[in-house]
Parts: sequence; C-alpha cells; structure tokens
Amino acid sequence: MLSRVPAWWEIATGALRAGVVLSPCSTLATPKDIRYRALAAQANIFVGDAATVKAFLEVQTDCPGVHTVIQADGEPISGIQQYETLMNGLPQDEKYSGRVTLTSDPAFILFTSGTTGPPKMVVHNHSYPLSHISTGKDWLLLEPGKLYWNLAELGWAKAAWGWFAAWNTGAALYVRKFRRAFCAREVVDALRLYHISTLCAGPTVYRQMVLPDVLEGIAKAPLSSLEHCVAAGETLEKAVIQSWKVATGIQVKDGYGQTETTILCGNFKDNIVKPGSMGTAASGIPLAIVNGDGEECKTGDRGNIAVAIRKADGQHTLGIAEGYLQPDGSKRLNLLKERPRTDGSASRQWYLTGDRGYRDGDGYFWYLGRGDDVINSSGYRIGMCFYYILKVLKTQFSHT
Repeated sequence: MLSRVPAWWEIATGALRAGVVLSPCSTLATPKDIRYRALAAQANIFVGDAATVKAFLEVQTDCPGVHTVIQADGEPISGIQQYETLMNGLPQDEKYSGRVTLTSDPAFILFTSGTTGPPKMVVHNHSYPLSHISTGKDWLLLEPGKLYWNLAELGWAKAAWGWFAAWNTGAALYVRKFRRAFCAREVVDALRLYHISTLCAGPTVYRQMVLPDVLEGIAKAPLSSLEHCVAAGETLEKAVIQSWKVATGIQVKDGYGQTETTILCGNFKDNIVKPGSMGTAASGIPLAIVNGDGEECKTGDRGNIAVAIRKADGQHTLGIAEGYLQPDGSKRLNLLKERPRTDGSASRQWYLTGDRGYRDGDGYFWYLGRGDDVINSSGYRIGMCFYYILKVLKTQFSHT
C-alpha cells in the first residue's frame, strides 16, 4: 500500500525476483478493507507509507499471519522497520542466492474492485510480465529512449501493465508523487518539463485537461515532446478526444482489458479509429464473441466477450489469470466449454470477461455493457440500481 514513490517498484521487483507473491493494494483502502485482504490472501508482510501503516496498525491484531511491517515513505513511525534504514544496512556487493523462479510459480494476487460482492483474488503466474510485451509495443508504442508516465493508482492491475510494458520494451518510467490534490495544470507542466513521450491516464484526467484554462496554457507552451496518449477504464467522450487532439495533435487511443487479463483489444498503431469502438484484438489474443453455449457468434451478433484459454495451435494464451484464489487455497477459473465440434476436433475453453459486445465485419469489437448489469464510473464498477439511486440523490441535493 504505497503511493507513487520509487520504493514501490524496487520492493515489487525484489519480491518477484525472490519468488515472494505480490499483492498491491490501493492507498484508499480502509482498515476494514485491509483486514479483509490480509486475511483472504494469507499475507505475511505489510509494506506501506506513514498513512497506510497507521491504517494497518488499527487491525494488526486481527491479522496474526502478518509477521513483518515495513514503512517505505513518510514520517517514521516508532517501532516500525524503515525501508531506507534496512537497505542502507545491506552489503553493497550482496548477490541474490535464492532459487530461480519458475513460469508456473504464482507472482501476483490482484484483487478486483468488488462492487458486486467481496473482491475476488486473481492469481497470475510468472509468465504474466512477459504477456505485456504487446501492451508496451503495440498499444503504448514504447521503445528504448521513450519516457512513459502512467497515472493509474498503484493498487490496481493497470500499474503492472505500465511497469512491465516499459520493462519489456526498454523504455523508462516517469514516477511522480502528487503531494496535494490532483491538478491538471500540474500534469501538463510535468509533461512539458520532463519531456514525457507517452501518457496513460483515465478519462477523468483527460476531462480535466481539456478545461479552458488548461488548454490555454498548452496553446501558449505546446507539449512538443508528447507523442502518444492512451486511456482505459471507461469510455472517453468524443468531445474530450477531439479537444485534446486539437490542442496537442494527438488522438487518444483506447484499450480494453481486465485484472484477469493483459490488454485484450484496442486502437493500435495502424488502426483506423472507429469512434465508439474498442478496436481490434491485441496481438496473440484469441478474442471472440460467444453465445451461451460457447459457440462463436456470427459477425454483428451480440454475445459474451471471451478469450480462448488455448490458441488454435494448442499453446496457452499468455496473460490470462490462472484462476481466482478461494479462501481454502484452491483455484477456480470461470470457463465455458464449447459443444463438441462436429468435425471431431477438440472443443475450446473460454475465459468469459462478463462483458457483452459484438464484432463487425472489419474485426472491430463494440462494447454493449456488463453481462451482470454493472457499469463503469471513473474506473470503478457500479451496479445499475445503485447508479440510479445516486442520480436521484444528486438531483434532490441540487434542488435543495
């Protein structure tokens, strides 16, 4: 539970190298959320900053499995081990002497947003970092010499997307900790000052960056180093996309994926952008629209957005989670088997995203909504019933 400080990437990389399973958590999590995650994941070590360590200490007695607490940022808390002190005490020439990790070893437990029930624990193994080659190369257009800034909160899978996308392509990550409330002008100033080449931000950020006073600043001092912009999490309005393009000359490219996956489809380098479309399937991803029986739908027919667990050549599809970790330690993946094929070939297994859509004649995917009656708002999934309650309350308070 760390904010955007270098220690997050140092500790996370060290954990992967040593075979320690990593479970990032949002700094917005409450003590109750922390207790749930620590117990569900059977955590042994807690790493946080001053604020999140204090939050954990409120529930520490409920989490007997956590034997080590380390603070990596903020005013030191008495009695808590300090990351900087621990690192300074290590021999400079010390080399790792542990075992080599295997592809099949678990690497991450990533919690879903949990808006339709308790958050699920998604398990990814050590092949997951490699699956983000496509994320970096095809979607983010990263390569050696590029500087990438990802504004995603570090408790979600999107942070891993940017981390491994840059790592696999030889690009550099720009890391910035916001020490006060988010400010769009501060983001624009950083883009200009530090010569950021690629920006990934949520739609909420872009909406604030096309406000008149921000656009006025860009007009006076253009973002000459910025080359590529992407967004994910929810649909970005056409008006925002157009305003940003007029101001910077850059078309924001959408991407689609989940905690359980790598990037599944998007508007890639050579795509002709169709406004409103999710784009085409990512390289190496057997994405399809399937019906309730697991059969692929015809062009234009509505169905479930799904990924074949194994490709046509029999190879496992990289980037798809091993399963959901259950409280008893067992794993389960939401699969749907096709009916046996009439030609005698093997049936295929699908990971169902829970989203519905269709594919047009050009291979572009179009999103229709959640299959479980859930929508996205600023990256969080919200049940439609709750959403309409919020709208009513907003209307009532605006009148009073």
